[in-house]
Amino acid sequence: MGWIRRVRDRIAARYLLCLMFFLGITVTFILRVNINLAIVGMVNSTSLDLTSEGTQSNSSGTCLPADGSVSTNKQVEGGTHGEFNWSEVEQSVILSSFFWGYLVFQVPGGRVAEVVGAKRVFGGAVLINGVLSLVLPFLARTHWTLLLVTRALQGLAQGVVFPALSAAVISWVPLSERARFMSFAVQGASLGTVVAMPLCGLVLNAWGWEAVFYVSGALALLWCVAWWLLVFDTPDQHPRISREEKQYLKENITQKHNEKSSWFTSLPYLGQWVFASVYGTFADTLLKRKKMSLLGVRRLSIAVSHLLPAVSLLALSLAGCNATIAVVVLTIAVSLIGAYSSGFFQSPMDIAPNFAGSLTGLMNAIGSISPIVSTPIAGAVLQNDSTTNGWRVIFWIAALMYTLCSLPYIICFKAQIQPWNNAEKAEVKSAPALIMSNVASSDAEDGEIDMMTKSKQG
Repeated sequence: MGWIRRVRDRIAARYLLCLMFFLGITVTFILRVNINLAIVGMVNSTSLDLTSEGTQSNSSGTCLPADGSVSTNKQVEGGTHGEFNWSEVEQSVILSSFFWGYLVFQVPGGRVAEVVGAKRVFGGAVLINGVLSLVLPFLARTHWTLLLVTRALQGLAQGVVFPALSAAVISWVPLSERARFMSFAVQGASLGTVVAMPLCGLVLNAWGWEAVFYVSGALALLWCVAWWLLVFDTPDQHPRISREEKQYLKENITQKHNEKSSWFTSLPYLGQWVFASVYGTFADTLLKRKKMSLLGVRRLSIAVSHLLPAVSLLALSLAGCNATIAVVVLTIAVSLIGAYSSGFFQSPMDIAPNFAGSLTGLMNAIGSISPIVSTPIAGAVLQNDSTTNGWRVIFWIAALMYTLCSLPYIICFKAQIQPWNNAEKAEVKSAPALIMSNVASSDAEDGEIDMMTKSKQG
């Protein structure tokens, strides 16, 4: 086994840690989005479609067969014969239940990781998700509310993923390497979303929807075994780290952490959670009292969630080395982003409620391109200049992107149901690969914000 020792000694412990975080985040996102494709096989969409069509007439505005007949015995093209007769509303609640728990543990998750250790917190989160994935089919068959609770618990556990990553980086990665480390690690979010769709599709077609959760859970447990064997909270605890690397890390990492830093890091996420809730109520009130049209509310929300953060990022680029101003401005910027849930995130339901799920998936699939492109750019900029000047360039780029992405929406969006909304829904159900996670891009963005916040403190 001497060759194993030689190979191990050639791989720096922090590089192996980065790889394990990358794979771990990949697994968590597979666990996050697997239900988005599995639900296609779980729901008896054929039954739902036939029930719906049986009550329609030629004057309903929907597309009927050429002969005008509606048969209650036919199989709708693209329909599935799953065992659950969940309505569209129930399906949407199931798909969103993950984020009930995910929002809750963002702030305390970071502090727990710093006190308990990133190894146990991150590893425990993946372990809990894996076990819950294995029992999810049984619970779903018992009652659909148990499925909601299970998904919410998975979200609760995954809420610590990016905070735990940041906590580990502080102990393991020198400031000059953090951009590359974080850029690589957080790409697991994109890879997990990309891999989940074909993987879950193959498993679904071969063994059924239950196997989607069994395979996902098994992957999580296999990763956990490697995690517990290979990863340690600090270089001092690592039994196999080389003397050279250990000395290098001691010389380049300051171990005296500011107790307030964890709370400063968490403030933007706490602010976004609170602001999103308050702003959502405000937007609903504007509509209910007819103070503003639906289109006006959507445009206002995009202005708040994109243009105001862009201005904040420009201000952040001028903060220099003033940590207090940087934390305040960053918290304001990230908090304002919370208005997106009342803006573009509602748009699919505004223009095509029959295809809201598919449009949301397509929207987020396109949005997932952002972290794939932006993180390497940030890494390249910081590799050349890791000073405040480098971060200033990144903030300028981010502000520009927020502005460019918001203006077409504000100018062109029409909050009106489109004529093609009445096309036969079977056409959408024949393309389940369009259904994607409704939060992939937001978490990858969370990972990037974590990177910026930690590096600002470093």
